[in-house]
Parts: sequence; structure tokens; C-alpha cells
Amino acid sequence: MAPDSTEKSRIRKRDQRLILRTGTCVICGATDVDTSRHHLWYPKAFNPNAVIEVCDECDDKIHDREDAEQLGRTINAIHNLTIENGDVWLAGTRIGVASFDEDDNISIDMRKR
Repeated sequence: MAPDSTEKSRIRKRDQRLILRTGTCVICGATDVDTSRHHLWYPKAFNPNAVIEVCDECDDKIHDREDAEQLGRTINAIHNLTIENGDVWLAGTRIGVASFDEDDNISIDMRKR
């Protein structure tokens, strides 16, 4: 069962205290930028793998404020990205589902987790 908004808020506050930001976006690799913590899921028990650090631009992409195809191209360039059986993994955390077009360009649907 998915947590309600009150539970999500509590988890965000907890993780802001427990996870230090590095100033590096795990998606595009930008350094020395303003970053935020993006929850991939909301675990009741603390789990640092449930959170990734992203810049504002990548956060906009994650939340569909930019098209998924462009996000797929951006993420495809990351060295930590792996695809196994259609699942997309970033630094050991499952972030979505991959599909490829006829030119082998990748698109990642981050809503399908």
C-alpha cells in the first residue's frame, strides 16, 4: 500500500536529516549545482537507496516536465546505468522500464516501477 501524503512528508523530513547532499546530480553528472533529494519510493524504515540526488533540471524531467525521450538520452549517457530484462537500474536502484526504437535509442518510463 502506498503511503499517504502525511507519511510521505514525514519520510522526506527524516531523509533530509539522514542523507547529506553532495552537490552532484546522479542523472546528468552536473557538479556544484543546487540539488534535491528525489524519492524513488517511500520506505517506512530508512533506506538510502530509495533516494537519488538530482539537479533541478533533471528533477523537472523526472516529473514529466520535459519529454521522456530527452530524459532517456540524458540517462543513457550515465556510466552507472544498467538495463536488465527491460528494467532500468541506476547505481543499484531500479528507476524504471526501458524501451528501444528502431535506431536503438532508449526511452525510459520512470512511472513504471
